[in-house]
Amino acid sequence: MRATKNNLQYQKASLDFEALVKTATIAVRWSLENIEKNIALLKNEPEKSLSYLFAERIKDTATELVTITETYSTLMGAIDRPILEIVNKPKIEEEKE
Repeated sequence: MRATKNNLQYQKASLDFEALVKTATIAVRWSLENIEKNIALLKNEPEKSLSYLFAERIKDTATELVTITETYSTLMGAIDRPILEIVNKPKIEEEKE
């Protein structure tokens, strides 16, 4: 049994909207947990010699979280919209004979 209704055919790809929302939800949760974990490590680092590593991880995850939450918000807003458009899809080069 498949976990989603995503489908990849020869000339067509179908994306399961609910799976996209679930994926975005998981990504938000993972990012927030990762930030919380690194904040705790930063606070509890006794010698403070590794503080910069935890701070760097927090910064990187927070930067990723911007994209993740923007995507999540757009998906949630798309529920009430009749049209959902996929942009920035790479162009397919025509086959050369």
